[in-house]
Amino acid sequence: MTSTGHRAAPKLIDAVTIRHDAHELTWTAIGRVRVVIAGHEWIVDETKALWIPSALPHTVIPDPGALVLPVFLPPEQVPQPWSDPHHVLRTDELDALARTIAQPGLATASAVASARARVCEIIATGSVDDLRLPTDPRARTVAQELLADPSRQETLEEWGLQVHASAKTLQRCFAGETGMRFPDWRTHVRLRAARRLLSTDQDVRGIAAEVGYASTAAFISAFRRRYGETPARLRADTLSRRR
Repeated sequence: MTSTGHRAAPKLIDAVTIRHDAHELTWTAIGRVRVVIAGHEWIVDETKALWIPSALPHTVIPDPGALVLPVFLPPEQVPQPWSDPHHVLRTDELDALARTIAQPGLATASAVASARARVCEIIATGSVDDLRLPTDPRARTVAQELLADPSRQETLEEWGLQVHASAKTLQRCFAGETGMRFPDWRTHVRLRAARRLLSTDQDVRGIAAEVGYASTAAFISAFRRRYGETPARLRADTLSRRR
Protein backbone atom coordinates (compact mmCIF):
# COMPACT_ATOMS: atom_id res chain seq x y z
CA MET A 1 0.00 0.00 0.00
CA THR A 2 1.35 3.40 -0.96
CA SER A 3 0.20 6.69 0.48
CA THR A 4 1.28 10.30 0.41
CA GLY A 5 0.58 13.41 2.43
CA HIS A 6 -0.24 13.34 6.12
CA ARG A 7 -3.09 11.93 8.13
CA ALA A 8 -5.64 14.37 9.45
CA ALA A 9 -5.74 12.80 12.90
CA PRO A 10 -3.94 10.12 14.89
CA LYS A 11 -5.50 6.72 15.20
CA LEU A 12 -4.87 3.32 16.70
CA ILE A 13 -3.48 0.89 14.15
CA ASP A 14 -2.89 -2.84 13.85
CA ALA A 15 0.25 -4.42 12.42
CA VAL A 16 0.48 -3.55 8.73
CA THR A 17 3.17 -3.48 6.04
CA ILE A 18 3.24 -0.20 4.11
CA ARG A 19 5.41 2.11 2.05
CA HIS A 20 5.01 5.78 1.24
CA ASP A 21 6.02 8.10 -1.58
CA ALA A 22 7.05 10.60 1.10
CA HIS A 23 9.74 10.28 3.75
CA GLU A 24 8.28 9.41 7.14
CA LEU A 25 9.20 10.27 10.71
CA THR A 26 7.40 7.67 12.82
CA TRP A 27 6.50 9.13 16.19
CA THR A 28 4.27 7.97 19.02
CA ALA A 29 2.01 10.09 21.18
CA ILE A 30 1.34 7.14 23.49
CA GLY A 31 3.15 3.86 24.03
CA ARG A 32 5.68 1.96 21.99
CA VAL A 33 5.80 0.76 18.39
CA ARG A 34 8.04 -1.79 16.71
CA VAL A 35 8.94 -1.17 13.07
CA VAL A 36 10.42 -4.02 11.03
CA ILE A 37 12.48 -3.05 7.99
CA ALA A 38 14.37 -5.64 5.93
CA GLY A 39 14.30 -8.05 8.86
CA HIS A 40 15.65 -5.51 11.38
CA GLU A 41 13.45 -4.33 14.23
CA TRP A 42 13.45 -0.69 15.31
CA ILE A 43 11.79 0.59 18.48
CA VAL A 44 9.87 3.88 18.58
CA ASP A 45 8.97 5.10 22.07
CA GLU A 46 9.02 8.08 24.45
CA THR A 47 12.70 8.76 23.76
CA LYS A 48 13.14 8.30 20.02
CA ALA A 49 11.37 8.60 16.67
CA LEU A 50 12.32 6.76 13.48
CA TRP A 51 13.25 8.25 10.11
CA ILE A 52 12.05 6.03 7.23
CA PRO A 53 13.11 7.02 3.69
CA SER A 54 10.46 7.17 0.99
CA ALA A 55 9.38 3.99 -0.83
CA LEU A 56 10.91 1.73 1.83
CA PRO A 57 8.51 -1.10 2.83
CA HIS A 58 8.12 -1.40 6.58
CA THR A 59 5.87 -3.23 9.00
CA VAL A 60 4.45 -1.26 11.91
CA ILE A 61 3.60 -3.30 15.03
CA PRO A 62 2.16 -1.14 17.82
CA ASP A 63 1.91 -2.28 21.41
CA PRO A 64 -1.68 -2.43 22.71
CA GLY A 65 -3.02 1.09 23.12
CA ALA A 66 -0.14 2.75 21.28
CA LEU A 67 -1.00 5.94 19.40
CA VAL A 68 1.06 6.57 16.27
CA LEU A 69 1.50 10.00 14.68
CA PRO A 70 3.37 9.56 11.39
CA VAL A 71 4.92 12.73 10.02
CA PHE A 72 5.26 12.74 6.22
CA LEU A 73 7.85 14.91 4.48
CA PRO A 74 7.97 15.43 0.68
CA PRO A 75 11.34 14.21 -0.67
CA GLU A 76 11.93 17.50 -2.47
CA GLN A 77 11.89 19.31 0.88
CA VAL A 78 14.75 17.24 2.32
CA PRO A 79 17.75 18.00 0.09
CA GLN A 80 20.15 15.53 1.73
CA PRO A 81 18.02 12.79 3.26
CA TRP A 82 19.34 9.80 5.10
CA SER A 83 19.14 6.89 2.67
CA ASP A 84 18.64 4.34 5.45
CA PRO A 85 16.38 4.23 8.52
CA HIS A 86 17.71 6.17 11.48
CA HIS A 87 16.59 6.79 15.02
CA VAL A 88 16.07 10.44 15.90
CA LEU A 89 16.19 11.59 19.50
CA ARG A 90 12.93 13.13 20.63
CA THR A 91 13.12 16.61 22.09
CA ASP A 92 10.46 19.05 23.22
CA GLU A 93 10.94 20.92 19.95
CA LEU A 94 10.60 17.83 17.79
CA ASP A 95 7.52 16.68 19.70
CA ALA A 96 5.83 20.05 19.20
CA LEU A 97 6.69 20.02 15.49
CA ALA A 98 5.39 16.47 15.05
CA ARG A 99 2.09 17.29 16.73
CA THR A 100 1.63 20.33 14.52
CA ILE A 101 2.30 18.40 11.31
CA ALA A 102 0.40 15.22 12.19
CA GLN A 103 -2.68 17.09 13.45
CA PRO A 104 -3.06 19.89 10.89
CA GLY A 105 -6.64 20.66 11.90
CA LEU A 106 -5.30 22.11 15.14
CA ALA A 107 -2.91 24.58 13.47
CA THR A 108 -2.91 27.05 10.58
CA ALA A 109 -1.58 26.03 7.18
CA SER A 110 1.38 28.37 7.62
CA ALA A 111 2.19 26.85 11.02
CA VAL A 112 2.13 23.35 9.51
CA ALA A 113 4.38 24.45 6.63
CA SER A 114 6.80 26.10 9.05
CA ALA A 115 6.89 23.02 11.27
CA ARG A 116 7.52 20.74 8.31
CA ALA A 117 10.35 22.99 7.10
CA ARG A 118 11.98 22.88 10.53
CA VAL A 119 11.79 19.07 10.71
CA CYS A 120 13.32 18.89 7.23
CA GLU A 121 16.14 21.13 8.45
CA ILE A 122 16.77 18.87 11.44
CA ILE A 123 16.89 15.78 9.23
CA ALA A 124 18.97 17.39 6.48
CA THR A 125 21.64 18.63 8.90
CA GLY A 126 21.70 15.41 10.92
CA SER A 127 21.18 17.34 14.14
CA VAL A 128 18.71 16.98 16.96
CA ASP A 129 18.57 19.98 19.28
CA ASP A 130 22.23 20.50 20.22
CA LEU A 131 23.24 16.90 19.50
CA ARG A 132 24.90 16.22 16.16
CA LEU A 133 25.33 12.85 14.49
CA PRO A 134 28.63 11.87 12.86
CA THR A 135 28.63 11.74 9.07
CA ASP A 136 31.19 8.95 8.66
CA PRO A 137 29.08 5.81 8.02
CA ARG A 138 31.04 3.73 10.53
CA ALA A 139 30.71 6.26 13.33
CA ARG A 140 27.09 6.92 12.39
CA THR A 141 26.35 3.21 12.78
CA VAL A 142 27.74 3.37 16.31
CA ALA A 143 25.68 6.48 17.01
CA GLN A 144 22.48 4.88 15.74
CA GLU A 145 23.03 1.76 17.83
CA LEU A 146 23.42 3.94 20.93
CA LEU A 147 20.34 5.97 20.06
CA ALA A 148 18.42 2.70 19.79
CA ASP A 149 19.80 1.43 23.10
CA PRO A 150 21.69 3.97 25.26
CA SER A 151 22.51 1.27 27.81
CA ARG A 152 25.03 -0.46 25.54
CA GLN A 153 28.45 -0.63 27.17
CA GLU A 154 30.86 -1.38 24.32
CA THR A 155 34.17 0.46 24.29
CA LEU A 156 35.35 2.19 21.13
CA GLU A 157 37.69 -0.74 20.54
CA GLU A 158 34.72 -3.13 20.67
CA TRP A 159 32.63 -0.89 18.44
CA GLY A 160 35.54 -0.71 16.03
CA LEU A 161 35.53 -4.48 15.61
CA GLN A 162 31.85 -4.33 14.70
CA VAL A 163 32.11 -1.51 12.14
CA HIS A 164 35.62 -2.30 10.84
CA ALA A 165 37.35 0.85 12.05
CA SER A 166 40.01 1.55 14.63
CA ALA A 167 39.14 3.16 17.94
CA LYS A 168 41.26 6.17 16.97
CA THR A 169 39.33 6.59 13.73
CA LEU A 170 35.99 6.48 15.52
CA GLN A 171 37.19 8.90 18.19
CA ARG A 172 38.39 11.29 15.49
CA CYS A 173 35.03 11.04 13.68
CA PHE A 174 33.02 11.80 16.81
CA ALA A 175 35.25 14.69 17.86
CA GLY A 176 35.50 16.23 14.41
CA GLU A 177 31.94 15.66 13.20
CA THR A 178 29.89 16.10 16.39
CA GLY A 179 32.08 18.45 18.40
CA MET A 180 32.17 15.93 21.25
CA ARG A 181 34.48 13.15 22.36
CA PHE A 182 32.79 9.77 22.16
CA PRO A 183 32.30 9.35 25.95
CA ASP A 184 30.73 12.81 26.15
CA TRP A 185 28.46 12.12 23.16
CA ARG A 186 27.31 8.84 24.69
CA THR A 187 26.63 10.52 28.04
CA HIS A 188 24.62 13.19 26.25
CA VAL A 189 22.49 10.54 24.55
CA ARG A 190 21.92 8.71 27.83
CA LEU A 191 20.91 11.81 29.74
CA ARG A 192 18.55 12.99 27.01
CA ALA A 193 16.89 9.57 26.99
CA ALA A 194 16.65 9.72 30.78
CA ARG A 195 15.07 13.15 30.68
CA ARG A 196 12.35 11.85 28.38
CA LEU A 197 11.75 8.85 30.65
CA LEU A 198 11.21 11.17 33.62
CA SER A 199 7.81 11.98 32.09
CA THR A 200 6.78 8.36 32.75
CA ASP A 201 6.03 6.62 36.05
CA GLN A 202 9.35 4.76 36.05
CA ASP A 203 11.45 5.38 39.15
CA VAL A 204 14.86 7.07 38.98
CA ARG A 205 16.74 3.86 39.75
CA GLY A 206 15.00 2.07 36.88
CA ILE A 207 15.67 4.96 34.51
CA ALA A 208 19.35 4.98 35.46
CA ALA A 209 19.65 1.29 34.62
CA GLU A 210 17.67 1.61 31.39
CA VAL A 211 19.99 4.28 30.00
CA GLY A 212 23.19 2.47 30.96
CA TYR A 213 24.18 3.47 34.49
CA ALA A 214 25.14 0.69 36.91
CA SER A 215 25.08 3.21 39.76
CA THR A 216 22.07 5.40 40.48
CA ALA A 217 24.34 7.83 42.31
CA ALA A 218 26.57 8.18 39.25
CA PHE A 219 23.50 8.80 37.10
CA ILE A 220 22.17 11.50 39.44
CA SER A 221 25.58 13.17 39.55
CA ALA A 222 25.90 13.21 35.74
CA PHE A 223 22.34 14.45 35.37
CA ARG A 224 22.93 17.31 37.83
CA ARG A 225 26.11 18.35 36.02
CA ARG A 226 24.25 18.44 32.71
CA TYR A 227 20.95 20.03 33.73
CA GLY A 228 21.75 21.79 36.99
CA GLU A 229 19.28 19.78 39.08
CA THR A 230 18.59 16.21 40.10
CA PRO A 231 16.24 13.95 38.13
CA ALA A 232 13.75 13.98 41.01
CA ARG A 233 13.75 17.79 41.15
CA LEU A 234 13.33 18.11 37.38
CA ARG A 235 10.41 15.67 37.48
CA ALA A 236 8.78 17.58 40.35
CA ASP A 237 9.24 20.92 38.58
CA THR A 238 7.78 19.53 35.36
CA LEU A 239 4.72 18.13 37.13
CA SER A 240 4.23 21.43 38.95
CA ARG A 241 4.21 23.38 35.68
CA ARG A 242 1.60 21.02 34.22
CA ARG A 243 -0.85 21.61 37.07
